[in-house]
Amino acid sequence: MIIDLRGLREARLGLTVEQFAEGLQLDVGKIITLEQNPSLIDMELIGRISHVYKLSLQDIFQEASQKPQAFKVRDVYNDIRTRKKNMDGYLRERLNDMKLQLPPKDFKAIIEQYEAVNAECAKPVISLVGPSDSGKSTLINSLLGQDILLSQWTPTTSAAVYLKHHSDKPSWMGTDDVWVFRAESPKTGYNIHKHKTKTYSQKHLIISGDLNLLKNYTNRNKEGLHQEVDTAILFLDAPILTACDLADLPGFGTDTHKDTVLAQRARDLSDAIIFLCQSNAFFNKEEDLIFAKTMIQQLPAISAASDAPMLSNLFIVASQARIVGESQLPIIFDRGYTAIANQLSDRLIKTTFGMNKQRFTEHLKDRFFSYETDNVALRAGFEHELKRLLEELLPDYKQKRANQALSQFKERLLYFFTNEMSKYEEVLNNQNQLKQTYFSMLGEKDSVFKHIRSERDQLLDSIETLRKQDMKLFLEWEREFVTVKDIEQMISLKGYDKKNAPKLLPTNVMDLYHARLQEILQTSTESFQKDATRYIKNVEESLQGINKREMDDAYIPFDMQGMLAGGLAGLGVLGGLGILASTLGNLGGYILVSQGVGLLSAAGISVGGTAAAASAVAAIGGPITLGIGIALGIFLVARVIFGDSWQTRLAKELRNKLDKQNVCSKYEEQIDSYWSKTRDGIVHLSAVFQNEYGEKVMEIKNLLENEDEEVLKLHAEFFKTCKDHFASMPV
Repeated sequence: MIIDLRGLREARLGLTVEQFAEGLQLDVGKIITLEQNPSLIDMELIGRISHVYKLSLQDIFQEASQKPQAFKVRDVYNDIRTRKKNMDGYLRERLNDMKLQLPPKDFKAIIEQYEAVNAECAKPVISLVGPSDSGKSTLINSLLGQDILLSQWTPTTSAAVYLKHHSDKPSWMGTDDVWVFRAESPKTGYNIHKHKTKTYSQKHLIISGDLNLLKNYTNRNKEGLHQEVDTAILFLDAPILTACDLADLPGFGTDTHKDTVLAQRARDLSDAIIFLCQSNAFFNKEEDLIFAKTMIQQLPAISAASDAPMLSNLFIVASQARIVGESQLPIIFDRGYTAIANQLSDRLIKTTFGMNKQRFTEHLKDRFFSYETDNVALRAGFEHELKRLLEELLPDYKQKRANQALSQFKERLLYFFTNEMSKYEEVLNNQNQLKQTYFSMLGEKDSVFKHIRSERDQLLDSIETLRKQDMKLFLEWEREFVTVKDIEQMISLKGYDKKNAPKLLPTNVMDLYHARLQEILQTSTESFQKDATRYIKNVEESLQGINKREMDDAYIPFDMQGMLAGGLAGLGVLGGLGILASTLGNLGGYILVSQGVGLLSAAGISVGGTAAAASAVAAIGGPITLGIGIALGIFLVARVIFGDSWQTRLAKELRNKLDKQNVCSKYEEQIDSYWSKTRDGIVHLSAVFQNEYGEKVMEIKNLLENEDEEVLKLHAEFFKTCKDHFASMPV
């Protein structure tokens, strides 16, 4: 008879894998192997379990826990899917004709605009994070109602595993349900929002197949075999997956740097976070506090993109709650809340959420929950709030964004085909006026290019000024406000002792660096936004004005929004130009998502104004802040601090280490990189605008040289047919 060893350990004994191994005097690796391969369990081990834990054989062989029932969620996105499917049909009817008739650049632009619709209609991503063996797999199993699915690879997950509804699988993926991908680069992971793009996914694909791949390709115990794995996607049928995607992330505190990086990347793509910590060790470890406060401080602000209450996309969950019992939950919640609140940075909360820490922590109090698979009362609060998030709060926001995206796509199509139709009608009916436009644009070409370059150079000077100013401000701040005395005061303010100070203090100090970086870049980005908006406006006036001067001339407008979107989409990294996405509506949101920004974060940028500047720079500095903080903590823990003035000695040790590690220069590099990418982006946009002007001149010339009236009529009719077709497309 097969024993559910993990179920016995977790549900009946309430033990971590480390505690279970210690009690049986076995290696942790041996226990994990036996849990994954129950056929290897022999009678000697069964006898040892019976003796150590005073269990009868009947107790051991009895089914450890009730099979979880699937978490029921209404199919809240059915309306969006139906409307999107109708739009798919309309687009598919003309797709081949458009591919044959349109220039590749125009066809590509339409496809990219439709990808913006796909992004806005995508479901939110809910990520589960927490220390290793915190119960993420148990919770996912319960939500899915499919107990066997995740037990094959957790708790040893070495990759980000996304669970999506089978209806989200594009047809080109065929029958395979598991797809394993490598990262784009060492610094950029696989972008889950691009999984439907065939060329992108096939470029990064390692292997596809059935569930067995998860055990072989995303298991940390298979060390060295598949280190290139970054992300896996599993498609299956479960009610909750109609309302969201679930992301199972590697556990924190595994001594594996890759796990931390993967979790950080996935956080950037997430719309909501479920942070799990075992109830019998609820935030007892400094590492758990560090990662929890990092996730909270970098959580996308749901209230910036919708009317949802603050932090309604955050769940801090005490897993395996029956171990401590219902009566003890308020006590451990209060302890966890107090510990996390003490770790939060006032300045980072202000820059990220636009409110002071005291007000923020009042919202945080309401985000603590318990979970237990076999006890409805211990999971009721969590399930109620999760259902509210998935059925009410996120769908309301998503419905609005989807409505905008569908309408905007139709408007863009009609704008494009109407202009193209008018262009050919001008050739047929007003050739003399079109000639005047051509010669006018040709004659003004050098002048227009000179004006574009002049506007570009003014903006580049402004960017260079901001770069130097920001780096100077950061250096001056560090010298004045991160002194030994300041660090000593922080030790006192946090109430640390010799034991916890070495681990926690470095991350608190690094939060100061991160917050100051955010403050400086937010202010300068707001300034840049004004200059960049003025630059775009002046360039547009120069481009559009050239063929408006003579009212009798034929007028063929420049698509400034399309040019700007195409230019931004062509950049590898946006830098400060991410803020310009706020002028492009849902198309701008797609550009940001394609850069690895979560849907909620992209929406926050798209609102414009001060909130947009805050969202645009929110992710900058996060990874190095966490990495340096952990490294400094490891260093200080290894140091021996003696004497009554241990606070002073610790502060001096940390200050010296900050200098030796050139920490300030690492943040200055972040500033320099941000503005360098912004500068390169402006140079790129300037070239795009000039190229577009030159192509427009050549386009008119080619039209005038085409003397075949029948061919011109066919083109005009094609564009009219497309315009009429998409005019009737429901949104």
